[in-house]
Amino acid sequence: MSIKNLLIEMKNMSELMVDLAYSAVLFNSKAAAEEVITLENEVNAMNYEIKKESLVAARSYEDAEKLTALLEIAEAAESMANAAKDLADLVITGFKPHPVFKMVMEESDKSIVRVTIDDSSELANNTLGDLLLVNRTGMRVIAIRRGVSWIYGPDKNTMLLANDVLILKGTDEGAELLEKLASGACSFEDIPEELEDEEWLKWLWVVIFMKDQQKKIRTSLSTHASNFYDVNNHVIKEGLIALLICAAGDLIAGIILGRMTFFLETFPGLLVVIPGAIGMRGNIFGSFASRLSTSLHIGLISPEFEFSEYLNYNIFSSFVLTLILSVFLGIVGKLFCLILHCPSMDLIDFILICVIAGIISNLIMLPITMFISFKSFENGWDPDNVTSPIIAGFGDLFTLPAIIASIFILHAINFNLIFKDIIFIVMLIAISIGFIHCYRLSDETKTILKQSTPILLLCSFLGGSAGGILNSSVETLLTNPSLLTLIPLFSGESGSLISILGAKLSSGLHSGLVEPLSRPKGEAVNDFKICFVLAIIVFPLIGILAEASSISFGTIGVGFDKIIPISLISGIILVSIMVFVVYYISAISYNRNLDPDNIVIPVSASVTDLISSLILISVSLFILSIFI
Repeated sequence: MSIKNLLIEMKNMSELMVDLAYSAVLFNSKAAAEEVITLENEVNAMNYEIKKESLVAARSYEDAEKLTALLEIAEAAESMANAAKDLADLVITGFKPHPVFKMVMEESDKSIVRVTIDDSSELANNTLGDLLLVNRTGMRVIAIRRGVSWIYGPDKNTMLLANDVLILKGTDEGAELLEKLASGACSFEDIPEELEDEEWLKWLWVVIFMKDQQKKIRTSLSTHASNFYDVNNHVIKEGLIALLICAAGDLIAGIILGRMTFFLETFPGLLVVIPGAIGMRGNIFGSFASRLSTSLHIGLISPEFEFSEYLNYNIFSSFVLTLILSVFLGIVGKLFCLILHCPSMDLIDFILICVIAGIISNLIMLPITMFISFKSFENGWDPDNVTSPIIAGFGDLFTLPAIIASIFILHAINFNLIFKDIIFIVMLIAISIGFIHCYRLSDETKTILKQSTPILLLCSFLGGSAGGILNSSVETLLTNPSLLTLIPLFSGESGSLISILGAKLSSGLHSGLVEPLSRPKGEAVNDFKICFVLAIIVFPLIGILAEASSISFGTIGVGFDKIIPISLISGIILVSIMVFVVYYISAISYNRNLDPDNIVIPVSASVTDLISSLILISVSLFILSIFI
């Protein structure tokens, strides 16, 4: 449940408790008093949940400042609940109310009354929604005693029965009228016209007031739209800086891939596993960084390079996940080559290349991830806006060199097939033992593996699918190396941009700023706009970078007039699709009591890799065909 919903529940429950507590004292009802005590425990539990959710949702000092006000409201609601409990305790201990108390209640502008429904009353065998007691009498039902049981906080669907005892709160006039209705002394037809007219005027005033408020809201939204950049410039700047840093890593990766034509021709099917390998590094270490960020915010670890049991568990789990997913990625790569009838390496070669590359990149990415997470936290940056893109950029940067290094290692051990097979078998046994040990090591590592493995396996499959799409157009890519250079840039920037959106939606869901509705609105739509603004800036830029780098290194380019529209159109199409995909992944996972932080970024990034490859290849072929 979000902070917003928890606060609503606390507000409603504390109000009910105060009414019930006064009723318990006024009518000396121990049953009502006991219910107040039960509700007080629930309010305390809600306040505790709000504190936990606030710690998870606070990603920056600004967030913490905003959430502090919510915490104060929750504390105030709990104080109301505690005061109501104190009143209830008086009844439990046998307190007899002083006559002055009844005099005070009578002098109050709100009356609390108790009535019994007679068999002849029109109230019997009707729901509160059908009776409209609040509108007709100004009285609200607080609780209903039915036999020896109680119904507290009844809603519009609650049926009233004969002999029910109602506890109500409202005006003196309404109290007198309700007593007559309950006893059968009068009917709704006997309600004075003056009262109905008064209630009609109240209703009319509410309608007019609400329409006026809606008008103000619409005006406010118009003003917000006109000042969109002024309101969101800090978010756009932070996201843009992170995306540009990510682009630098992606550019180097693109340059490397653009000059990997020899390897792609010599090792058929290698292109199938490259997107999956790149995405896997970002997913694993992006999730690792997210866990570190949350732990830093709630104080489980300090932003110092001091190894603790918790940190060691996360490092070991990330390493094991990398090895497991590398094996799976190799299998997926071979499978897609068979399905698409493409020439390919042996299955053992696929797996060895993926696993060796995974080990190399792991040794590099683990300390980098910790460094970025700790330093960004120390400097007061919002980890949601910066860590995922930057880590994804480093993952893109080091994955391809790691793959090239793994190819040379594979070539070195390829002198003897038996020796290679022995290494392969030993490696599989070691990975299996590592996985079992990690699963049994602690509850923390067990949870990480249970929650992350299925999601990341799905992500690896999607990454392999993206690679299969690219491999099916390998001839076009080999003849246009600037497109090869663009692939890591486009895929990396797309994934980072969508990760920023996913992180913001996740934080918004935790804090209650974003509601998991069937149709996005409010803060979610604002996040969509930020995503599009960043897309319009970034995608033409990476097209320019890809073509310029190709020309600088003497490779064949497609021309700025082609690559800029290819990148921009592909990016806009991609973002138009993915904002809704990410939103519904976030909303569905949150509604199913799953933490969006563990699901949204890896799933959305992998879906982005798949869709981005398909869109980029399709748009490229279309635009190139126009210029032929």
